[in-house]
Amino acid sequence: MTKFAKISMAAAAVVGATLFATSAFAVDGTITITGKVEDASCNVTVAGNASGNNLPLPTVFKSALASDGATAGATGFQFNLSGCPVTGAVLAYFESTNVDPSTGFLKNNAAAPAQNVQVQILDATGRAIDLRDNTNNDGITLDASGTATLDYSAQYITTGGAAGGGDVETQLVYTMQYK
Repeated sequence: MTKFAKISMAAAAVVGATLFATSAFAVDGTITITGKVEDASCNVTVAGNASGNNLPLPTVFKSALASDGATAGATGFQFNLSGCPVTGAVLAYFESTNVDPSTGFLKNNAAAPAQNVQVQILDATGRAIDLRDNTNNDGITLDASGTATLDYSAQYITTGGAAGGGDVETQLVYTMQYK
């Protein structure tokens, strides 16, 4: 082996050892992750003004939605739960899949949408639920037979000014959450 080859190999070994030496790792803490798997879920049906899983809001005139933040067409719907295997509280957790991140309302996805119109979800007392984080979405206690009814409503709400004419269509994705 030539003197140049020996020096090259020695230099490569030093560089390699330096790279591995700087890659030291230290353990700073531990995260314990816990969860629970339930035996079964409740039977859930959507009722009230909903037909199947469709909730038609009434047709309203633009004049009812003439300013930013105006609301109209509140329409109730319920989640009827039965056969729940657990006792305690339950709530319909609304997913943020179709939520406008700037308002917390459902986006209007109609093919020919009404301008400045979104859909707001309200709890049983008429409080607006912020769908970004489910603020004001309180659960209820299941009765001893494992049944409950969760009452909500949906309504038009203007965002960014007066409403323009057009259609409204949106989707509300939910998951039953047991506490």
